[in-house]
Amino acid sequence: MGNIRPSFIKIRAIRLVEEFPDQFYPTEENPLCNCGELHRCAKCNFEMAFDADREKCTAMIPNKKGDKHKQCAHKVFEKPYRRHPTAFDHNKAQVEQFTDLVDDEGRLANKRLRNWIAGYVTTYVQRRTD
Repeated sequence: MGNIRPSFIKIRAIRLVEEFPDQFYPTEENPLCNCGELHRCAKCNFEMAFDADREKCTAMIPNKKGDKHKQCAHKVFEKPYRRHPTAFDHNKAQVEQFTDLVDDEGRLANKRLRNWIAGYVTTYVQRRTD
């Protein structure tokens, strides 16, 4: 037996996939999302796009007063990792971006609805590629 979802979830999910066909994963060509890899500074925990030739952290650290900033000079990075390790995580971010589930201030209005739609999008896209 599978999951039974209400029709309003299916309708929104299918409409998103039809409107933005290249934004949701997994696809046959790209089983992982195209958001790119990140790495984090081991000292200040600043997250930045992965670059194998990077020598210094790019974070701007405020001074004690908080009015001026200086660049972090650390050269120790953690291993590169993916922002969205699964298709579901990537699809959650895409559903937030392409729907009105986020208010004007950037806060998520309905987390459960977002996850419900993203879960069906992931299932739907996987079924279309199989």
